[in-house]
Amino acid sequence: MDKQFIEQYLRITDERLLNKLADLLHKERQKSLKAALQPMSQQELSHKLERSEQDIQSGKVHTQAEVEAYLRSRRSA
Repeated sequence: MDKQFIEQYLRITDERLLNKLADLLHKERQKSLKAALQPMSQQELSHKLERSEQDIQSGKVHTQAEVEAYLRSRRSA
């Protein structure tokens, strides 16, 4: 199905149809993004803040330089 759809899509010359397909794709991506971005409840946020404070108190933190070095090492691996 995917290959067939792509082949049909590549043959489309009607600009209005291409615009409709692009709009549909955009709308569907927006729906997916919106569904994935559910806001936290006040209770979830409070719990997350408490955990963060505990991590700071117990030394479970990294400097920005450490994080950047880690990311650079992951890119070169």
